Amino acid sequence: MSPKRKLNGRRNTLTIAQHARRIDAAWKVTEDADEQKVRAIIETGRRVQKARDQLPYGKYGQLFTAANGVKSFDQDKAERLRKIVANPALTNSAHARKLPASWYVLFILSAIPAPRLDQMIADGVVHRDLERSDAERLVASLQPKPRGYLQDFIARLEQVEPAVAINRLIPLLTHFWLTGDKLVACNGNIALAVPFTTKFRGAVPAKLLPLLKAASFDRDIKPLAHNHDHLLIDGDRVRMKLGMLPPKFLHVMPARQRNSNGNASAMAAPIAAIEHCLISVGTDTSRSEHLGITLEPENDRVMLYATDEATIARACVQRDGLALAERAIIPAAFCQQMLRLYADLGPAHKGDVNFEVSSRHVSGQRERYALFTAGEVSLYGRLLETRTPLAFPAHVRAYLPAGYRSRLIEIPARLRTTLDLHRVFDQPKRSLTTLTVRSGELHLWSKLDGDEIEQMLALPGHADVAVRVEAQLLQRAPHCTHMITPRSIVMTQGD
Repeated sequence: MSPKRKLNGRRNTLTIAQHARRIDAAWKVTEDADEQKVRAIIETGRRVQKARDQLPYGKYGQLFTAANGVKSFDQDKAERLRKIVANPALTNSAHARKLPASWYVLFILSAIPAPRLDQMIADGVVHRDLERSDAERLVASLQPKPRGYLQDFIARLEQVEPAVAINRLIPLLTHFWLTGDKLVACNGNIALAVPFTTKFRGAVPAKLLPLLKAASFDRDIKPLAHNHDHLLIDGDRVRMKLGMLPPKFLHVMPARQRNSNGNASAMAAPIAAIEHCLISVGTDTSRSEHLGITLEPENDRVMLYATDEATIARACVQRDGLALAERAIIPAAFCQQMLRLYADLGPAHKGDVNFEVSSRHVSGQRERYALFTAGEVSLYGRLLETRTPLAFPAHVRAYLPAGYRSRLIEIPARLRTTLDLHRVFDQPKRSLTTLTVRSGELHLWSKLDGDEIEQMLALPGHADVAVRVEAQLLQRAPHCTHMITPRSIVMTQGD
């Protein structure tokens, strides 16, 4: 068998000296311009890999120790160059002009999976001027961070903390509840719960969270224990003893009645509708509808409304995305937490959600509630009730003209910056801004305590009109793209 055909299972077409000359020649080009340096580093790595593939067993190490071997670098550096060329994102020729011209920085980046690195290069996160320290921080940020008992407990406390009551009238509601299999917080209107196992039950004060955060330097905190009516926290450098209330919990989370909404898109529309309507939720406690979002079933869809007397927000979703049998008023606090939990899920888990409106009997009384689950977190909200419901459809018809869609015009970009000035001007006393459209020109005029602001800008295509509005109210809907001004300002997104 010819020695150039096969030796110990490897093809050997070049000698050690020949491989060494090719590798040294490729490395010499790294002294040229940045893009050439990157290409030279890649080519050198490829030649090292070729030598590794072709040289007989035991001969590869001699490539860097023999008198006629590689002179430019040692075997350790060669192994790093091989790792560079093993990452397809770094060997993609189209990326050469975008990559840092440092072999060591490229070696650090080689630890990032190719698909992720491709995206980082496309997004400009990885660029030509990236330095070693930046690359190291970038790689470190992508590594899964081990989370011990303390970090996990803090994260779960943070999930339910928004439902801890601030008012101390009922002390139990200002505590975290340890039920044995869950961690719960309830303020009487909403409740949040996450799975958390303890060998005891009781309620611990809300100050537990800031105390644990301050003690997070102690990574040897042991699982929670208790001694009669005290919670015990024992670590290597920290010990705490906090008073606990007995487990006379005022609330039990209801079980889910229906299956998950199925996929991310099924819940995306209701979430967007709720986010839109929140801009008009008020604070007047004399009307239940001012304190939340009203859901009204209508044929094959569900209408969502909110009002603060100054504005009305309306949205519409299909009933298959928001199952509802009867009118319901969802508290604003529930809606806000619903948006938070949905946003925290991340794109890969948007389908792992469920929303339902149901009822149960508690102490002989019917209780209507909303329940939202996002991953392992459950959110409960007691529905608001009213004996004199607002006729939202009639109010909308009174202000929304027939055929308004055909009359919508795009909101000028300059209008938003113009409104910013008037919003600052009229905010202290909620004064009104006069908005007039004449012959395609918009005129805004505000007056407060003898001070005046007047502005004009082009608004072609809009009918002549004159209304008085609060400028700050118009700024609540940054997502709206089109508008019409009949008897009032109407702003819309899509249809």
